[in-house]
Amino acid sequence: MSELFSLKGSVAAVCGGAGGIGSRVAVGLADHGAAVAVVDVAGDRAEQVAAEIRAGGQNGIAIASDIANPQEADRLMQRILLTLGGLHILVNAVGLNVFKDALELSDADIQQVLVSNLASALHVSCAAARVMRERGGGKIINFASVTARFGSPGQSIYAAAKAGLVNLTKSLALEWASYNIQVNAVSPVMTETLINAAWLAADPERKEAIAVTIPAGRLGRPEDLIGPVVFLASRASDFVLGQTLFVDGGTSVVHPLIRRKR
Repeated sequence: MSELFSLKGSVAAVCGGAGGIGSRVAVGLADHGAAVAVVDVAGDRAEQVAAEIRAGGQNGIAIASDIANPQEADRLMQRILLTLGGLHILVNAVGLNVFKDALELSDADIQQVLVSNLASALHVSCAAARVMRERGGGKIINFASVTARFGSPGQSIYAAAKAGLVNLTKSLALEWASYNIQVNAVSPVMTETLINAAWLAADPERKEAIAVTIPAGRLGRPEDLIGPVVFLASRASDFVLGQTLFVDGGTSVVHPLIRRKR
C-alpha cells in the first residue's frame, strides 16, 4: 500500500456507518489502516459493521448515537476520544430522503430531511473540528448528492439540503483551513441502498429509466465510494479544500439534451 494513501495510526468516525454507503466506507477506511468508530442510530447494525472490521484485523467499535440531536455531537466526540484515543477523520454519511412532490411535503418532512442531511452534519463537524484543532488538524468528508447540482422533481427538499451541504463544505473549509482541517464532499449519483430500495421497487421500470441517464450505464454501488473517501481521508488530499468530488458515472458532466437522447 502506498504510504500516501495509508491511514495507519488514524482514527475515523463514520456517522451513518450502518447504512449501505456508510458501512462500505467504514470497512474501506479500516482496510487502509484506520481504527473506525461506526456511528449510527441503529446500534445493532453498527455493531455488525464493527464486527466485520474486527474480523478483518482492524480496530472497530460501534456507537449508537442520534446526531440529529445537537447535544449529542459533543458527547459522541468524548466517547470516541475515550475509546479510541483521538479523531483524525470524520465522515458524514447520514442521509434521509422523502420522495414526494413539493406540494405534498409536510412541515415534519421538511424538518426531518433538513436536519438529517444538513443540520446534523454541521453540528457533528463543529464538534469534530474542536477536537481536531487541538490535535493538529484532520479531515472532514461530507456526503452530498448529484441532486445538489440539478433540480430534482419529487426530491426538492433533499436536493436543497444537499446543495446546502455543498456550500457548507466550502464555508467550513475556508474557516478551518488555518487549523489544518481539510473539509471536502463526495457527491454520488443514485446509489442502490436501503434509503431508496422501496422507491425503486415500487416501479419495476424506474431503475432502468434512471440507469439509461447515467453515462456509465448503471446506478451507483456503495463500493464505488470507498476509493474517493480514502483519498480525501489520506495525506494525498492535504492540498484539497472545499471541493465536491462527483462520483456519479459521468452524470454531472452530460448536457441535459444529450442525456435525453440516450
